[in-house]
Amino acid sequence: MRKNGWLVLASFLGGILLANLSKKELFTTYGILNTYFLNQYSQHTINCDSLFCHVFLERMKAVCLLAVCGRLIRGPLFAVLVSCLCGATFGYLMVVAIVNLGISGIAVILCGMFPQWLFYLAALAGFAMWQAGGRYPVWKHSGAVKMFTARTGMLLLPLLLVLLGILAESYVNPVFFGNMLRFL
Repeated sequence: MRKNGWLVLASFLGGILLANLSKKELFTTYGILNTYFLNQYSQHTINCDSLFCHVFLERMKAVCLLAVCGRLIRGPLFAVLVSCLCGATFGYLMVVAIVNLGISGIAVILCGMFPQWLFYLAALAGFAMWQAGGRYPVWKHSGAVKMFTARTGMLLLPLLLVLLGILAESYVNPVFFGNMLRFL
């Protein structure tokens, strides 16, 4: 497990390095972290129902992509690759936020990820554990039906967590994020 932590840290630093090697103009002119977009966001009301439909479609694309990758890359390697990808993406995102908004960009990113990413990370961890052949509950004299139920439950739990994350991203985060932007 320690080796995996070093790999995630290295990918986080790699994401920071990649962002620093990119053109600064891409960060400040385009994208959602420029001040113009954030000012527009704080002045408009968000239609949470429309946002739910949009977020649901986008997250289901990501879930399908992860499911395919999980079928192609089996075992603990999948968990390490997903962890490294999350670390690199987070490092890149932190640099973009700091370049655009200064140190307050970190608060913007963290508030923009809260609370949905609590659910998404738990779902990723659960799915990675399921892919790695994690431990399943075993009952005395367990039959094939009970083992099937345990394996299915371990697969359905990440899907439920993704759905909770989508609900949080659509209905909780806009209120939380909008209130945070008023303070900046």
